[in-house]
This record gives sequence, structure tokens and C-alpha cells, in this order.
Amino acid sequence: VFAPTMTFGAPFNHDESPSLCGLVTEMFRLRPDAVRSHHPTHSVAGIGPDAARLIEGHELTLPNGPDSPLGKLADEGGFIVLAGVGHERNTTIHVAQHIVGLPIFRKYREVPVIGSDGNIRTKLVMIPGCSRGFKRLEPFIESRGAQKIVHIGDAVVRFMRGEDIIEIAVRALRNDPCILLCDVPDCAWCQDAEQILKG
Repeated sequence: VFAPTMTFGAPFNHDESPSLCGLVTEMFRLRPDAVRSHHPTHSVAGIGPDAARLIEGHELTLPNGPDSPLGKLADEGGFIVLAGVGHERNTTIHVAQHIVGLPIFRKYREVPVIGSDGNIRTKLVMIPGCSRGFKRLEPFIESRGAQKIVHIGDAVVRFMRGEDIIEIAVRALRNDPCILLCDVPDCAWCQDAEQILKG
């Protein structure tokens, strides 16, 4: 089982920086049997016999690329559960963007990281970009019957196979590279991406 434990802004401390993806993910990270990847902005925590293997080297690869923990998990038959959120929070869709090779991931930033010796260093990290347009995949996913939707309390819960979602997203992106860009007027990232893709 994996959960996002992303962090932004402050210097990243692998052991102490809290997850900014909600209380559930933070409680998951703090479990004694959880292991966390060392990526300074898009870390994930995992529990299970293969968790350490799947998160190994995350800090050396793209935040959400094919070799990231989410990419590896999907490749090995893993499932995605979206509880109370839609596909705009489905980080695995970023994997498809990298598989297609969209030339929009050119922005990097320096992130401070606190090392095991207590010293602060900087690491150059790619900015994954906006995910608000990912909800546009919903009709494609529905037409394939690739997700199950149930209600748990007030939450809508979506359950799907990671490799199915990546396959659907890859096909959609190859047909229209701009399909996952959002239409929020002040989203500079998607505006820049559209110029790159149409330029």
C-alpha cells in the first residue's frame, strides 16, 4: 500500500517533514512499518514486503515518471484508490505524460534538503505541472469500464488498475497532447504548456 507524502517549500527532512496531502497520509507515514522515499517534493510512503524495493532510488528519477514508485507499482499490477477526490488528484496520470514524452516538463527548481548529517543542500527537481485537467479523462475511463465507484460514508471512492489508467491516458494524449491541460484562466503552467505543444 502506498500513500503520497508530498512536501513543498521548507527544507525537506526525510524523517520529519510532514505530508502535505492530508491527515490520513501523515498518519500512514508515521506508522512504524512504513517506509518513505527520499524524493524531496513528491515522496511516497509504503507498507508491505515490496515497499522498500519499489521506493528505492526515487530521489534519482522523475517525481512521477515510469521509474517512480507509482510507475513501478502500476507496472507490477497495482491498483489506485481515490477516496473523496477525483482524477485531478490521480498522480499516476503524470506517468502517462512522461511515457508519451511531452516536451512540457522543462521547469526545474532548487529544493533545500536536510541531509543525514544535518547540513542543508539543494537538489534540482523537475516541476511536474498542473493536474486539474486530469478530470477530462473521466469519460474515457468510464467508457472502458476501467473504474469501480462506491460510496463510503459521504466519500465517493474510485478504484482502478494503474496500468489501465496509464494506457487510457497515453492513448488520449497521443490523440490530443493538450487534453489534460486545465482551463483555469490564471494557470500559467498550462498556458505555457499549451504554447509549447501547439508552437
